[in-house]
Amino acid sequence: MHGTQFASDDNSNDYNGLINGNVSGQILLPVASGSHSNRNASTTNISANLPSRASPTNNNDDVFVKHHRSVVQQDGIEPAQVQAVSNPIYVNLDIKVEDADQTAVESACGSSSSDESSIFVPFSFRALSRKRKLLLVSLCLGELCSNVMLSIMAPFFPSEAESKGVSSTVSGWIFGVLPLAQVIFSPIVGAMMKPAGVKFLFLSGAFLGGCATILFGALDHMPSRDGGLMFIIYCFAIRITTAWGFASYTTAAFVIIAQEFGDNVSQVFGIAETFCGIGAVLGPAVGGVLYGWGGFGLPFFVLGGIYLLTVPLSWPLIPSDAESHHGQVSNFTLLRVPGILMMCWTVIVLGTGWSIFEPVLEPRLGSYNLSPQLIGLVFLLTASSYALSAPLFGWITERIDDLNPLILASLAGCTACLAMLGPSPLFTNNAPDSATGSLALIIVSLALLGLFNSMGIVPSYEYMLDAAEEAGLPDDVSVHGAIGGLWGSAYAFGEFVGPIAGGFLVDISSFGWATTAGAGLSLISVMRFSRLVYYLFYCSELGLISRDLG
Repeated sequence: MHGTQFASDDNSNDYNGLINGNVSGQILLPVASGSHSNRNASTTNISANLPSRASPTNNNDDVFVKHHRSVVQQDGIEPAQVQAVSNPIYVNLDIKVEDADQTAVESACGSSSSDESSIFVPFSFRALSRKRKLLLVSLCLGELCSNVMLSIMAPFFPSEAESKGVSSTVSGWIFGVLPLAQVIFSPIVGAMMKPAGVKFLFLSGAFLGGCATILFGALDHMPSRDGGLMFIIYCFAIRITTAWGFASYTTAAFVIIAQEFGDNVSQVFGIAETFCGIGAVLGPAVGGVLYGWGGFGLPFFVLGGIYLLTVPLSWPLIPSDAESHHGQVSNFTLLRVPGILMMCWTVIVLGTGWSIFEPVLEPRLGSYNLSPQLIGLVFLLTASSYALSAPLFGWITERIDDLNPLILASLAGCTACLAMLGPSPLFTNNAPDSATGSLALIIVSLALLGLFNSMGIVPSYEYMLDAAEEAGLPDDVSVHGAIGGLWGSAYAFGEFVGPIAGGFLVDISSFGWATTAGAGLSLISVMRFSRLVYYLFYCSELGLISRDLG
């Protein structure tokens, strides 16, 4: 990413070069490209509150100063004179970093948080302070529970609703109203982030989501008279309330990741998305098991209770909201930034491609005479590959400066996977679904679809943050919250539209044409995104356009 990179000893995962607070230490710089004997010729001291235990090392650690930035001053040489050298810098601070103010270190280094020369450190869980470790665990637990709760009622709710006189169509809308409500609520919550506060929205969202989930578990005790009308009304009301809680929690979590793990946004986001994928995998299985043990209410009581536990766990870990001297940034201001607008569209497309086959895949798999258990395992492929690959793409995102090739590869890969999944009638002379394709092709396509979806989703939030920064918007809670709200709204919209579009297209055509439509949407996104990259980067380099909002 940006700034000077410090790497650890090859034999340790503890990044001794982590500078995240008040520290003391010595940075050694080579004065020229030469032998090891020249490396001790010049030093720069960084001193603050912690005692120094720095020592030089001759290990071949991958530590270097960016080729055009000077963040330290050599003795007797002005910063402007410190240029790139071919030999690396060797650093061994060997300290434990606790939560501390970075001001002292930034001042000693001659940089500020707003400067491009901020220090970048590869993510290491061991190098985090105890407080941040617990905060990350709390975030992951919340993401796990929220995604389990989204899918926990899939194995048993349709039959329970039918027993109360609820039609399949209405039952489907009870499922779909939650992501639809999140589309509306997420931008509202993002706009509220500054006046209401990140901590309040995070904790209140978890509390409200947990309580609403527990309340949903009591609905089976409602009478089924009047065609289940009261049951339907309460289902919609509670699901909409749950959507507000989830939107509040998730959007605030985006802001916390950006503020507390600012140097490693994508990798931490990738870890959180891993637990999202695990939740999507475990949801139906956990719901079915708990329903078998204790009936309709037990799955909601257990998961809602666990979700509520994140409130006292997170309460002391979330920092108080920092005062911002900037005004509130509106969603319309953000959508004027081409990179943010295009990334919102990309997230919608990825969410749609992820979910377009959900209501229609089971009948397609039925043509292969698979047992219900095997069909369930096939359904888990996409979420499993997503969960497994998310940390990898978080790691990759941290180590590349240009995220555009990653996004383009994601969209192109999703296009190919959806075209193979049908397979597309364009490749089979419009033959019937039952006469085309193979089970192996479906399995490979689903597994790769999860991987390519992760490739695009994981870097998307950091991409939007970078686009806002390049447009001259402030790097504060109002921007982080608004971007988190837009991201959540875009993804929820994709997850809402996907199943509806898939079911409709299968009704009027076939499974192959439904997945082809998803592939076509991804292909259009590839072309539009390529055009945006050309417009923003190639033309701006020539000075033909300005990337600032002003």
